[in-house]
Amino acid sequence: MNETTDLPIRVDHPRRLGTWTIEAQRLDLGPGYKPSLALLPGGELVLVSLDATGDREAGTWTEVMPLRRSLDGGRTWTEPEVADDVIGREQWLTCTSAGVLFSSSHLLERDARNEDGTIHSYLHRSTDGGRTWDRTKLLLTGEARCGEPEEKWTHTSRNVVELPDGTLLYGVSLSDSAVAWMWRSTDEGVTWDRTRRVAIPYYGERPYDNFDGFFGEDFTCLTRGGDLIHWIRCGPPSPMYPMEDGRAVPAGDDGIDRTLVCRSADGGLTWSSLSDFGDYGMHYVRVLRLADGRLLLTYTQRSTFQPLGLRALVSHDDGGTWDFSADRITIEGLTPWGLSQGGGFGNTVQLEDGVLLTCYSYRESPEQTRLELVRWRLP
Repeated sequence: MNETTDLPIRVDHPRRLGTWTIEAQRLDLGPGYKPSLALLPGGELVLVSLDATGDREAGTWTEVMPLRRSLDGGRTWTEPEVADDVIGREQWLTCTSAGVLFSSSHLLERDARNEDGTIHSYLHRSTDGGRTWDRTKLLLTGEARCGEPEEKWTHTSRNVVELPDGTLLYGVSLSDSAVAWMWRSTDEGVTWDRTRRVAIPYYGERPYDNFDGFFGEDFTCLTRGGDLIHWIRCGPPSPMYPMEDGRAVPAGDDGIDRTLVCRSADGGLTWSSLSDFGDYGMHYVRVLRLADGRLLLTYTQRSTFQPLGLRALVSHDDGGTWDFSADRITIEGLTPWGLSQGGGFGNTVQLEDGVLLTCYSYRESPEQTRLELVRWRLP
């Protein structure tokens, strides 16, 4: 039996939400890292996370995807089972309105299943709720690299975007370059049109110059007006990283990375100029449209500001504005001061009765991360 607690969610500077705390029920799912949660059309929940087997130094190290299921709204879960036909790390789930489940990932060089000698990505597809998977290797080659050297990695979007007519969009790019493609599918991801080159925007007067590809460690949200909002991760030594606001620029590991945002009105082929979003140490953006039309955005707070963990904002105007000065929600802040961030990472789904389920991981000790799921309602 998994342990439950009722540690509430905190709201900083409440205005429109009208409360300083939100009731919550938390379920401990045991050891794990960087979860992702999907709600299938029939109400079944699927949760995946990151684990590894073998010895990294001996070259037998393999990252795997444990998968859990719930049939009662997330109150109880099956024991995790490793999906053997899924490859790579940091699996991210997208479920279409037709119930097709996608999982994106990337495969590190030292993973024992990497036969290509370079980091690249995979898109997995399941039509039976994640019981079996097909996968597509994403390794840009030949003319698709646009002259960039072979050692640059192929990165992809975290999520698949579904348009109102059922068309699917999926971003593919090269690391440390301005090469990006918007893949498009009209048959639920069985086949993809890979011919649409993306014009990557500038940051002010500066061209895109970032080790993370334009589609990589990112998230894309469709507005009701039909625009796409796209958040990307940016870290040093990118010249786009310093905010140039008079403060010292943070130094340290990749926990200091921050987020930039842009917008597209033509299906992701061209974009508005990149602009700042939030502050240092804020990334891993995820967005859910709530039943009442509001947008709930979660992000991971790493480094620079306490507490470390998963936070949230609400947009009342279809993503036009996000206010970091009011109604900032701390879903969890369990990683102790002095430890490196243990994930956050997770996303939120909404059940038919309006209950929100949010998953995340946190660092319990220097050697151990844990998974939790929280049930709550947004005022």
